Amino acid sequence: MEPVSVLRSELGRDLRPLLWGLAGLVVATLLVLGAAASVSSLPVAVLLIPIMGVALVAGPVATGVVAGASVLVGGAMYAVGDYADLDMQLRYGALLVGAVLAVALADLRRRREERIVVQEAAIARTREQERAEELLVRMLERLPELSGARDIPDVAARACRIARDVFGAETASYWMVDGDQAVLLARTPQDDGTPVLTAVPRDLMSGGSQWAGHARTTWVRAAALQPDDPRRRTMERVGACVGTSTPIRVDFSLVGFLAMSWSADHGDPERTWMETLDRLGDQVALAKTVVRRRLAQEENRELTDRLQAGFLPAQVDDVPNSAVSLLYRPGLRQLLLGGDFLDIVATESGGTAFLIGDVSGHGPEQAALAATLRAAWRGAMCVSGSTLKDRVRALDMVVNERRPTSGLFVTVITGEVDAAMSVMEYVCAGHPPPILLHPPRPAPLGGPPLGVLPLGASLDVHMVGLTPSDSVLLVTDGLFEGHAGPDTTARLGFDAFLDLLGEHRDVLDPGFLDRLADEVQRLHGAPLPDDAAALLLARRPPRPGLLPSGTGREDLGGGSPS
Repeated sequence: MEPVSVLRSELGRDLRPLLWGLAGLVVATLLVLGAAASVSSLPVAVLLIPIMGVALVAGPVATGVVAGASVLVGGAMYAVGDYADLDMQLRYGALLVGAVLAVALADLRRRREERIVVQEAAIARTREQERAEELLVRMLERLPELSGARDIPDVAARACRIARDVFGAETASYWMVDGDQAVLLARTPQDDGTPVLTAVPRDLMSGGSQWAGHARTTWVRAAALQPDDPRRRTMERVGACVGTSTPIRVDFSLVGFLAMSWSADHGDPERTWMETLDRLGDQVALAKTVVRRRLAQEENRELTDRLQAGFLPAQVDDVPNSAVSLLYRPGLRQLLLGGDFLDIVATESGGTAFLIGDVSGHGPEQAALAATLRAAWRGAMCVSGSTLKDRVRALDMVVNERRPTSGLFVTVITGEVDAAMSVMEYVCAGHPPPILLHPPRPAPLGGPPLGVLPLGASLDVHMVGLTPSDSVLLVTDGLFEGHAGPDTTARLGFDAFLDLLGEHRDVLDPGFLDRLADEVQRLHGAPLPDDAAALLLARRPPRPGLLPSGTGREDLGGGSPS
């Protein structure tokens, strides 16, 4: 600070003692002139009195002004007196020394006072910081309660309990913003005998604060409000003398208020108290965001489960000579909803009809199309006299009518195994071919996928003979698209998948497909990147004392029409 500014500040601070000191100097001068027999007998002590008086209550600047004026008055008296008088010289010298000492004394006293003020401010800050830390610790100890909330009303109820316990409020309430209104969502205590409002104007919760600092929280004292202020009338109605209202914002949008009230008057709050209350509001907003996301994820999972339930049969019909196993394992994209689907039903002739398919892409539209295709296949199976070609044409029509984009396609295999499990007929549209076990070997491939199949194109119906040791495995490409090992980026591929099947031979074990999927996932080193589905038709062993119901035959042809 500049010296001129310092002088102005000191003179403004000590103006009253300065004026009193100058007035005292005038009185002292009059007393000296009236009481002294001659100026040579100047009683210097009288001129020191106003200087010492100012030095006791004012700073060095005001003291120096009075001292300078006293020295000038004494010098004037000395000048008209006898300069050679030794007594006069000693008295004037004593006046000079006393004036200097008085200024030095005033300076030392002022510095000491300033140090005391600084120390007291530091002590006050330390105490305020300690209180703030205690308040913050109490709040942090209670915050885990918010993370365990079940839903938004539970978040509001827990926030009210925390606010009331931590900040010592008599009542705490949470108000949900609904247009221009604030609607009561939770209150603690719920029933204490005081009148309870269920809705108030939104502006009533966000009015001007009477606190002098900067905080989002509004703090008001009812007695300090104007008589016609609606906030005062509302506070008097519920018996509150002091109240706070902390805005709750989620994604920069105002969603509610956390309010507290006291029936007894309080002094102005400390800065740290208000800042801690603001922090609590932030934590409540964070808890609401977390709960909303968790509820959205749970709802999404439930929707996913319901949709994926439409990809699988609710129950597997009992078929005479086949043990049926199904597998559906969501991959890393399970929240995006895959499009793998499969189904199996018993035919009127005692055989087994099967379906497995994969819609390209991921998402709710693909999932809806997969469920629609499975339902359409079931419907086509109910049409008397329908052939494999008819069912595939019906599915292709559904794909072309229901697909969300023109580039979407569906790979599918549908077919039948006779009652003796000796012959399998199928149509393959762009899907990995059926696999015969054991030994593992692929059946003939088919034509293009649904959605790509040219209108009026000929469909190949494959007929394959099954030996007594054969089982039929149908899979989607999710089972062999993973990595061949955790330390390589090379894909497992269909051929390596056939080699892997050679290591798993107990097809009648109910856990056969799960163990197979676990082995593929182990090689990949992580959950499979895509959904995987599989359908296994394993020949049941003949009952003791009975002959097999059918004999095996060789491949009857790869392209015979049905």
